[in-house]
Amino acid sequence: MADTFSVSEVSAVLGVSVPTLRSWERRYGWPRPTRTTGGHRRYSLQELDDLKRICEMSRETRISVAIRSLGAPPPTAQPTT
Repeated sequence: MADTFSVSEVSAVLGVSVPTLRSWERRYGWPRPTRTTGGHRRYSLQELDDLKRICEMSRETRISVAIRSLGAPPPTAQPTT
């Protein structure tokens, strides 16, 4: 899996916490990393590049706007439990 990255590797590269990355996935439906058979997230190089752009854009706009600008689906309401 040398061409994919773990959530902790992505977190370190971006300077964004692991819970934040998971939150974006849950709230906005993006990114959509693949999962290992053990359920661990694996991010592609393209997703990492997109996340870098999102982080740069989020300095000037809301994160939801930045994510949608990359063509991600609009957020859907998630029931809270």
